[in-house]
Amino acid sequence: MKTNEKIAAELVEDARVTNGNAKNTNYHPFNYYRREGDPLRPAPQRIKNNPAWYNMRKFLLNGVRPVGKYTLPSMPGDYPKRLDDLYWEGDELMDNVVIEMKKMKPGEGRLVFNKALKEGIDSVDNPPKAFVKLFAQLDRIPDWLDWDELNVGAGYYSNLPFWAISIGAFLPTLYTTHGYATSIPVGATGRFIRQKENRMVEGLTFVSSISTPDGLQRYSYGFECAVHIRLMHAFVRHQMYKKNGEYFNYETDGDPMSQPDTLVGIPVFGISNLLIAKAYGVDYTEEQMRGVDMLWRYVVYLMGGHEAGIPKTIEESLYLLDYYMATQGKPSIFTDELNKAFFVGVRDTVVERSPVWQRPFVEFVFRDFVGSFTWHMVGDELAEEVKYLKKPNLITKQLPTMLRAWTKYNSARGNYEPNNIWNERLGVKGSFIEGYKKLMRIKEDETKVTFQSHDNTKAENLGMKSKFA
Repeated sequence: MKTNEKIAAELVEDARVTNGNAKNTNYHPFNYYRREGDPLRPAPQRIKNNPAWYNMRKFLLNGVRPVGKYTLPSMPGDYPKRLDDLYWEGDELMDNVVIEMKKMKPGEGRLVFNKALKEGIDSVDNPPKAFVKLFAQLDRIPDWLDWDELNVGAGYYSNLPFWAISIGAFLPTLYTTHGYATSIPVGATGRFIRQKENRMVEGLTFVSSISTPDGLQRYSYGFECAVHIRLMHAFVRHQMYKKNGEYFNYETDGDPMSQPDTLVGIPVFGISNLLIAKAYGVDYTEEQMRGVDMLWRYVVYLMGGHEAGIPKTIEESLYLLDYYMATQGKPSIFTDELNKAFFVGVRDTVVERSPVWQRPFVEFVFRDFVGSFTWHMVGDELAEEVKYLKKPNLITKQLPTMLRAWTKYNSARGNYEPNNIWNERLGVKGSFIEGYKKLMRIKEDETKVTFQSHDNTKAENLGMKSKFA
């Protein structure tokens, strides 16, 4: 009897399967999963330089790589062309798993998937071929993975200053709310607005779980979290394909949740935090930067990042970050409500839940502190475009400078010496998450993390946030 591993190795496609067969999108000549030997496709029309994001690029990458306001980023080699090609694709392996799950009885697909994730694919009787192919990829250790380097990065990542992680969160938030591609699926599902507190706890739980000792080993919680999020994305992508022409246009935009949108998680959640910390006075070593990059390369591999697009060097990761920021494009139809939900809604929720005597301080933090640092990092053009950021005055404008002076003082005293020793504050039960819950006044019923919020999301409900859960 053949093992599932042998079945996976023998699975050969007799003919190319186009994305359109699974996507229900309109036919397009680039609508297929590329195979070895196929020509590289050019980037979709929407991939153009947007000068509004120049100041953010300059803030992060000043002294690291050249940044031009009116020109697209570039680098030697074929990585830019490989990245452009992947804008036409989603996550073939997980997308096919979702198609199989939709054929099963309600709830059965999730049970089979969870069993395979927790116990291995060989624990499942007669698993669908799509499941076998997915878990063959998940169970394979990539040739480029260096566990020692990853552990150095995860240890250092868990020691990043609390303020650096908090300030660093402003930038991915802007990619999510104000960037064209990401704001469409996030806005269409409506969860960012309906369940913003739980969604934030979910994200922090994920980030914390992968930065603990052995957090990415097979059968660890961090490994499970990465794969659960991958499945959640595929559920949304499966329904987004049915909205082609309404929220996005495949012909001009490419895939609504494309490979680069996944791949960029490597530098955005990885070395971007080191660049932010350095901008405010905390340095890092080359070894630590490589380690953090290795950590997130493997995380994104588990989340469905295509091997052709996963950076092989720090230079490629920096290019990916720069290119992603430069091509954020125009805001989407969901951008305004997402910006309002984060920059106004979160503040109002925390103020409402705070004791009366604390409310002035909370208002200051969410209006002045957030406004000052975000304005400082993204510049006038983008900050004014967001609309809900408070422009710093003569006093609050000095907050970033004061933080830099404070961190340099502490660094000189040895308080911010870079180290790779595990810090449990980023652990799932550590003080970082608990501190966040207190800061955000999270209620008990908002803390449950299942990664199953979109198992039953339907295309007809996208954009109708009051009518579905």
